[in-house]
Amino acid sequence: MKILLSLILGLITNYSVVQANTDILTYEETPVIAQDLNSDNILHNENLQKSWYFLENQLYVSYDKGNTFKKLYTFYYGNIIDLQIVGDQILVATIEYYDGNSGMKYSTDFGKTFNSLIDVQATAQISYEQVDKIPVLLYHDFHPTNLDYATLLYEDFIQQLDYLKTEGYSTITVDDLHKISTGNQIMPKKPIIICADDAYLSNYTFMYPELQKRNMSATIFVISDTVNRSSRNEYISERGTISWEQAKEMVQNDVIDIQLHTFDSHYEIQKNNAPIGIFATPLENETEDDYRKRIALDIKNNIMDIENHLGYTPVGFAYPYGSYSEIAEEILKENGVKFTFTTKSGFLELDENFYLIDRLIIGGTESFERFVNRLK
Repeated sequence: MKILLSLILGLITNYSVVQANTDILTYEETPVIAQDLNSDNILHNENLQKSWYFLENQLYVSYDKGNTFKKLYTFYYGNIIDLQIVGDQILVATIEYYDGNSGMKYSTDFGKTFNSLIDVQATAQISYEQVDKIPVLLYHDFHPTNLDYATLLYEDFIQQLDYLKTEGYSTITVDDLHKISTGNQIMPKKPIIICADDAYLSNYTFMYPELQKRNMSATIFVISDTVNRSSRNEYISERGTISWEQAKEMVQNDVIDIQLHTFDSHYEIQKNNAPIGIFATPLENETEDDYRKRIALDIKNNIMDIENHLGYTPVGFAYPYGSYSEIAEEILKENGVKFTFTTKSGFLELDENFYLIDRLIIGGTESFERFVNRLK
């Protein structure tokens, strides 16, 4: 299919679609600059995270540096190798002619046919209102043979990932959720969030490569004081945790998103004859003011560690043991946290705010049948 584009030199940003019998794209405000693959000068539309540019009579498009568009194309149209890829750009059209004045025609047959670039966006985008809820899966540790309430067998996790892929689920991270909620990223079809709390070493040695094989992603909630060192939580110390170098590798490869799980507050005390996480309650003889100062310092250190080691500011926090308090929520919001997660069973309901989000805990005793049923 051939489409008439009104262009000047090559890079276009804002546009509107003219409804007619032919596919015609017209543009408003068309500041254009010459581009090549070595240029860092590609202009982005902040709302759509989109860039277009031309090189040797070929049109390239980038969504979120290519990553979002690659995921969307793979989901809707199949194997990404059906398209030609240069770096983070995907070749979507070859220019047939450009008369230097009125416009340019191009073809879109590269293994798969796009009716138009605008159709790609329309097909891929599901409006915020059309997605009612998102499953948020909570994992912890993985092991080839041993299991307990927080440790899943390798083979079970692989079976679950393959099921999600077959059923058309599209993984998003907490960072993706933030971009979607602020209008800076497209909501995929059948979104699902995979989480792993505590940052066990198996998250790097096993979970990460299995996700990478399937072009999937996940969020790891990190107790930052346990990274590269032992924890006073014996259960976590016995199993080992990831290093900052490993975290950086996973983040840079766009597979893992690292978020907050306290700096050093992942252990419990007994209160009213029941265990409760210390982030959610004052310690014995601790005043409310001291409690506020303690958890404010903890979260600031947690945020600072991620900023210093990974180069970005985290926006999501998972409560240890799912224990929370109104004061803790207040302190987290004051420190820029946009999403908080509990261990209460349920879905992320998009008609609610993004605080105290329910998750589905996937433990070592989870049968495959129950896993499937819980997603319904």
